[in-house]
Order: sequence, then structure tokens, then C-alpha cells
Amino acid sequence: MLVHNKCISYNRPNSVVLVDFDGVVLRNKRVLEAVKDRVDKYVGKVMRIDDLYKATKVNQYLYKQYGHSLIGLQKVIGDDAGDVVDFNKFVYEDINIGRDDFYGAKKEIAKDWEPFLNRMECLGMDVHIFSNAPKEWCLNFIDSKKVNGFVSDNLPNKSEFLKPSYEVYDVVSAWYWGKQVYFIDDKIQNLVKKHPMWTNVLFDPNIDCDLVRLDNNLWVIKSLRSCNEWML
Repeated sequence: MLVHNKCISYNRPNSVVLVDFDGVVLRNKRVLEAVKDRVDKYVGKVMRIDDLYKATKVNQYLYKQYGHSLIGLQKVIGDDAGDVVDFNKFVYEDINIGRDDFYGAKKEIAKDWEPFLNRMECLGMDVHIFSNAPKEWCLNFIDSKKVNGFVSDNLPNKSEFLKPSYEVYDVVSAWYWGKQVYFIDDKIQNLVKKHPMWTNVLFDPNIDCDLVRLDNNLWVIKSLRSCNEWML
């Protein structure tokens, strides 16, 4: 593989990029809407709300208030909310996605994801998926051989280890101690609080320019291609 000289001069083998999946890598509206619909139905199921409209409204509140629907459900109804395994099975395993939507999503991902991975490889930087969505879901859309790992592989299946719970950041920070970490997520509440070795990157495809630097610890990017600039 030909490597541009600029990549060599900025090689960063002691850095790692943590990337959220749904909303960052996977952005297909129809697929994400299908996921949301399953979450709404899960909320309705465990809270015994037959009216899907009401269940959707409750889910909107839980997500906004707690950062993850399951975390909110467990706060509100306790053990009746189920656990991470229950939630993931209902939401992701039984989801109904049309063939065209599925392959359309994979094509959309390839446009930004493949160049991003090539760039990170060029820079000598590992890329790990850091997502609340299960690994099996992510692997429907991306090749496991092209990423260096999944944070979830080493986390218990408990809501305490879902973003934005503080516990998960304490554990993950310890794993990557001494490394420069770039953390890309599309939810501001998921980004790590001030940490000297973490650079938070908010993914927002609706901004007018490619990237904006808000402070030393926070960037906003329009696409994964923008990473070419903010890492250098």
C-alpha cells in the first residue's frame, strides 16, 4: 500500500480512536427508524402500554432524561425492565429491515467508513467500536477484520456499562491509560467529561462546515472524512 509522506510524519501508534456505531457509522434513516421503533415497542411491552404513541412518548422522555432507554426503564420500574440481554434481543435480533434498506445502508457506510479506516491505518492508529448496540448488530454492516476491536467485548452485559453511565468511562479510561484517545459520538451527553488524554469529537452532519473546534477537549465534525484534519 502506498503511504503518503504526511501520514509517516504524523504517525501516532500510541493513539486509539473510539467510534460510536448507530448515528456515526450507521446513519441510514430507515434503518435507524426501525431500531427506534423496536425500542418504542420494548418500552410499551415492559411498561404494559398498549398504545404505541404513548409508549413512544415515554421512550422519548426516558432517552432524554437518562441517555439510554434501558437505563431509564430500570430506574423507573426496576427488575421488570429486563436486562441488557433482554433489551438487545428484542430490539436488534427481531428487527425487520427490508433487503433494499439493508444493502442501501451498507453502501452508505462504505462511502465514509472505508476512507476513514484507511486514513487511520495510514496514521498507525487503532480503531475500536464503542457502542451501546451489540457487536452482532454492527457486524451486519461492517467487516470485523477492518477494525481493531469492540469495547463491548470486555464489558459485562449490565446497564451500568452502557453509555452515558459513569462506570463505563472509568473502566474504559483505565484500559487506555497512557494512550491519546479520540472519542467520536453523536450524543453530547455520551462524551467523556474532562480527561487529559481524551479528545471528544461530536459527530454532527448538520453543521455548515467540516469541523469546528470548541475547546482543547471538544471538536465537532460533519463526517468521518473530517478526521483527516482534526487529528493532525
